[in-house]
Amino acid sequence: MKHFPLNFFKTIFSVKQILAKRQQYTWWQLIVLLILLTFLFLLPIINQSLGQSKMLVEQIVPESISILSSETLKEVTNASLSDVKEAKILQVESNVLAGVGLSAKDFKDKVGINASDKMLSLYLDSENNQQPLQIKLTEADSITSIENLKQLILNKNRGAIYLTIMINIGLTGLMMNSLFIFGVAFLLYLTKKKSVIRDFKESLSITLRLLAGGTLLAAICGIFLKDIFIMFGIQSLWLIVMFLKFFYQTKFASAKK
Repeated sequence: MKHFPLNFFKTIFSVKQILAKRQQYTWWQLIVLLILLTFLFLLPIINQSLGQSKMLVEQIVPESISILSSETLKEVTNASLSDVKEAKILQVESNVLAGVGLSAKDFKDKVGINASDKMLSLYLDSENNQQPLQIKLTEADSITSIENLKQLILNKNRGAIYLTIMINIGLTGLMMNSLFIFGVAFLLYLTKKKSVIRDFKESLSITLRLLAGGTLLAAICGIFLKDIFIMFGIQSLWLIVMFLKFFYQTKFASAKK
């Protein structure tokens, strides 16, 4: 449809237009609008979460690794940037191991770091047989502390970390928003015997328009407030006010006789 989805936002403040345009969109267009509104609502939350991506790295790296000395970390870095010819253990403390040219078997029930040719292998979970986190090193990379190591993990995996955050928040938000919107649309659909609303698609179209203004307002407020509960409150309050206005001005257009 021409000018879709911009033409959707032209009608979201007029309840009479909302009712008149209830048959305007197909199912796939309504789904696109649902995803678009969810994305706009979640944008401030995603942006805030991306700024806290270092916290995710803090959770990934076990505290026990901090026992490794700066000398060990420097030696591991230097070894990975040169040709690794033989296996060598540099430091072992309790269940923490650091070495050069070691195998995965050496890290059974242990966490730690292993150097190979221009590559660091980080073993971060001693309880699971997971694959190590691989980090490719360059001459510019330097690890002198655990904080340097965490920053290197973030720098080398920033794209994957950002994508993981966006997917997790996006899917969760889409599921919650869909349940909310489809629930309201279903309640509106139940009035079909006493209104001009004929099917669920029409009630969904009306619900999306009634909610759109509140979604935009919540997204703008979210940039400054950064509180998802306040954002949900703004969105819900807007929907209630618009629904009451919609009923008062249209009575769902002439009731069926």
